[in-house]
Amino acid sequence: MTDLICAEATSRLLVNYPEPYRSQVLDYLFKPNFGASLHILKVEIGGDAQTTDGTEPSHMHYEDDENYFRGYEWWLMREAKKRNPNITLIGLPWAFPGWIGRGKNWPYDYPDITVYYVVSWIIGAKQYHDLDIDYVGIWNERNFDSKYIKVLRQTLDRVGLTSVRIIAADGDWGISKAMTVDPYLSNAVQTHDHSVCIRPPLPGFNVSAQNATFSLKGSFSTLTVLQVWYSRFDFKTRKPTYFKQLSPIKLSDGSFTLNLNVDEVYTLTTITTGKKGSYPKPPDSKPFPKKYLDDFNVRNPSFTEAPYFADQTGVFEYFINMSDPGDHVFTLRQVVTQRPVTWVADADQTISVIGDHSWQNMTVSCDIYIETANKGGVFVAGRVTKGGGEVRNTKGIFFWVFADGTYKVTNDLHISMNGDFEDTSVTEKIIKAVGKPRNYGLSPEELEELECKLADERFQREEAKLAEREQKEAEEAAERVARWEEWAEYLFKNNPQVE
Repeated sequence: MTDLICAEATSRLLVNYPEPYRSQVLDYLFKPNFGASLHILKVEIGGDAQTTDGTEPSHMHYEDDENYFRGYEWWLMREAKKRNPNITLIGLPWAFPGWIGRGKNWPYDYPDITVYYVVSWIIGAKQYHDLDIDYVGIWNERNFDSKYIKVLRQTLDRVGLTSVRIIAADGDWGISKAMTVDPYLSNAVQTHDHSVCIRPPLPGFNVSAQNATFSLKGSFSTLTVLQVWYSRFDFKTRKPTYFKQLSPIKLSDGSFTLNLNVDEVYTLTTITTGKKGSYPKPPDSKPFPKKYLDDFNVRNPSFTEAPYFADQTGVFEYFINMSDPGDHVFTLRQVVTQRPVTWVADADQTISVIGDHSWQNMTVSCDIYIETANKGGVFVAGRVTKGGGEVRNTKGIFFWVFADGTYKVTNDLHISMNGDFEDTSVTEKIIKAVGKPRNYGLSPEELEELECKLADERFQREEAKLAEREQKEAEEAAERVARWEEWAEYLFKNNPQVE
């Protein structure tokens, strides 16, 4: 079986590929008997934190917040299922939103809270996307907690998710010893997975062309011919060959010889009907356009993230600001205000990147709104040198604007929102910004008339939306309370063996 891990924001830009190329990539990945024909898709349960190449949004930024349409993992799982209904789906957290840890960078102190969060994701996958999650993991490449695993298993069974199996733990084989002395833990875990290579270090070796002779034994020794498929990556010339069918190779007494060159891969098989799907060559890659504009004026976006933005710390989402009387009803808003239970050392300031890091001479124009009075701030940066897990150490040119009307220029991210700097700054002192509030070109009379008109329309809309939202929130609250009561009764009254 072959599998794909879609996590750590590595597939962030796939959703922005134009058609038909996006669908062709998906066909190569998931369509049976066409390309990779993947049997397993493992996705990250987004936790609002940096997990290698970027941030993936959580379905619950806060405890009273649930949204099962954030990010692109739901879309990717649907597309995989569309092409292969039998594909196995796995969910695994890399990080958790801050409310899970209750102020600590640790998700296990309140196992019932963490279980509620993870099980809600599994239920949401089915309820909103008709996706059945087959396996769920514990915490990517981090320590396990026996109590949490047992509570998770019991809760899954309690809410009818008995078919969802637990993979524990993602790290090394340390859980094996715990399972041998704890029968409840042993029964809770259905399979083990780890990200650590257990083979001994390889001895010194050279990479060069060679002739390799293979001798098949047992039942394979009677084979007389094998079909040959060939790939050469050719990293130097960047003119690769992928999965080309060569002439069959004949065997003598179960033996054959291959002339192997550097960067080559051979597939040998007895199957004579194998084939490889193909599409016409896509257009050549091009640099990001030097002129780019986005006003985020999208009423019903297909994804919560704006095209081409790659969040590195925090989460930036489309937001409709109904209180704005002018051009800024549709905006991009940073929504994470509590530090998550992190997987790596996230930056202390939120940051999303777009464009080309090699740009040198550029003009950036944007309208901003600082929601946190007095201590809030925002920056625009160019020539950012690092991203992913190293984003907190990035260098570049950072132009900061603060809510008190001051601004400053620095060469890194080491700044607090009260204007204190921990590292080198380009300017020597805080400078007071000069300017007047913008009225979008209207006279005072016209602005007053427009504001009255918009306020009346906005009041009517908000009244209708408020009634609808109150009804929906009441229904969701009642459902959550009922769910919590059932789980609490089960976990703390009917299961005294959980310690």
